[in-house]
Amino acid sequence: LTVIGINDIDTPEMINRFFTAKEANYLSTFKTEVNHTKNAKVTAVPTMVLINSQGQIIDVFNGWNKRKINKAVKSML
Repeated sequence: LTVIGINDIDTPEMINRFFTAKEANYLSTFKTEVNHTKNAKVTAVPTMVLINSQGQIIDVFNGWNKRKINKAVKSML
């Protein structure tokens, strides 16, 4: 299981502060010259994509909802 946050708005430092404040623990993109948000048709930041071990997208979460995300992750373990 891999969880990836897609975020082209915030710098790595801003994302680290968010992760610390929200006790988040997942991978995330950050502001670069590549527009991942546009390429992935993301409508909210953060957006998290749950990918299983076969590389299939299982779920997408727009915005931060720790309880809902944890529930989805636990159901995949």
